Amino acid sequence: GYNTWIQNYSSSAYVSDNFSDNPPWQVTDNTSMVFEESYVLNESPYLKHILHDGNRYLAFDKNSMFESFNGQTWSHLGQIGDNFSGNFEMIGTAYGNGKYVAVFFNSVEDRMATMVSDNGSNWVIGHDNVQVARPGGGYKNPAPKAFTFGAGKFVAIDNQTVVGSTDGVSWSSIGELPESASIKDLEYGNGIFLALESDPGHGQPWWCCNQYRPKKGRIFKSLDGNSWSKILDNITYD
Repeated sequence: GYNTWIQNYSSSAYVSDNFSDNPPWQVTDNTSMVFEESYVLNESPYLKHILHDGNRYLAFDKNSMFESFNGQTWSHLGQIGDNFSGNFEMIGTAYGNGKYVAVFFNSVEDRMATMVSDNGSNWVIGHDNVQVARPGGGYKNPAPKAFTFGAGKFVAIDNQTVVGSTDGVSWSSIGELPESASIKDLEYGNGIFLALESDPGHGQPWWCCNQYRPKKGRIFKSLDGNSWSKILDNITYD
C-alpha cells in the first residue's frame, strides 16, 4: 500500500489513511478538494479513473489529467489528448513497466485504442485499432470492459477474451475465460488476477421463450492472466 487510499465518484474524492474492513473515510468534495490551477474554477471535474505510480495519484476525466500526492490537493497536468473523443469511452488507466497506459473503446466502431505516456504528462497514441489473432485463425476486435496491470503486463478483458501488452502498444490474445460473463472490473494483487462479473439479470423466472436471465456475480481467477478458472458463481457474505 501507499498509506493513502482514494475512491472517486462523480465530482468527489474519498480519502483514508488506513485500509481495514471498515476504514474511516474523509470526504473531499467540491468545497474541500483544492485545485492549484485556475483551469478548474472552483469546480471539481467529473473524474472517471485513478491510478498510483508509486509516488503520486493521477486522476482522469474524459480528456484531462490531475495530479495529487495526498488525495486532497490537486494540480491540473493538462490534456490526455482529443484523439479519442466522441464515441470513445475511457475504460481504465494503469501504470507499470515504467509506462502509463489508458485504454479506450468505441462501441459504435467496435474499436479498442490506447494512449501511452512515459511521464504521465505527455501522451501519445499507443494503438488506434487493436486487433488480436484468434486461436482458430482470423482476427478479433477486443471490446474491453476492464483493465489493470499485473504480473509484468497490462491486461484488458472483454466478456471472455483476455488481451495483454507489456508496453500498451503491441497487444496479443493471452487467454479466455472458461465461459462468457458480463465483466465489470479487473484487479491484480497478492499474485492473483480477479475478474468480477456484475449481471443484474433480466425478467422473471416464469417468463417464456428463454427471455429470463438470472442475476449473476461470478468471479474468475488467474495467476498469470493467461489461464483462468471460475471460483465463485455468486458472491455471498455474512
